[in-house]
Amino acid sequence: MGYGHYVNILSHLKSAGSAGVMQQGGYVALSTQGIAHQIVSSLMTYRIDNLGTVNDCKVVINHLIRKFSEPLTKEGLQQIYYSKNLTDQTSAIKEHLFPVNEVMNHFLTMSLTISKVDLASLVHDYLVNALVIVYVTKNEDNKLNKCGYQKSMPEDYYNPKSPLYRDIWARYKSSDIYSNIEIEVAA
Repeated sequence: MGYGHYVNILSHLKSAGSAGVMQQGGYVALSTQGIAHQIVSSLMTYRIDNLGTVNDCKVVINHLIRKFSEPLTKEGLQQIYYSKNLTDQTSAIKEHLFPVNEVMNHFLTMSLTISKVDLASLVHDYLVNALVIVYVTKNEDNKLNKCGYQKSMPEDYYNPKSPLYRDIWARYKSSDIYSNIEIEVAA
C-alpha cells in the first residue's frame, strides 16, 4: 500500500469541515491559543474560585481538548499516524495516541500558581504534544478497549521501573498493535 493511499484517507477524514463559528460579519476561526486560555479559565473557575463541580469543569475541558485538534490541523501542527491494516477510509477509527481522559486528569491536577498567560502556554504546548491522532481498524480499536485502554494508559506507563514508563505509545504496545502503525503524515 503506497503513501498516496494514506494521503487519500487523510483528505477524506479532514473533509468534515473547518474549525470555527459563524458570527455576524462572517466566519471567526478557533485558535489553539484561544482554546488553551479557555481551558485555563475553566480550571481557575473551578479550582480557585470554587465555582461549579469537578464534573462541570471536566465537561468543559473535555470539549475544549477535542476542539483543539481542529485549529491544530489548520495550523499544520497535528501529528497523524495510520495503521498499515487500513484498507479504506470508511473503516478508519480515529483514536488519540494519549487518551483525552488522561490529558484532562493531568490538567485537573496541575499547579495553577503561575500567571494565566504562562499556564495557557503550558496547556498549549502539552496539547500540541499529547493530541497525536492514530487511525486504526475496528479490530485494533477493539483490542485497545478489551485491554482497558480506551480512556487510560496501562499501569506500566506510570511505573518508573517499566520499559513503558512515560512511553506515549504504551497502550498500543501493551495491546499488541504498535507494530501495525506505519506512517506519520504531516497535516
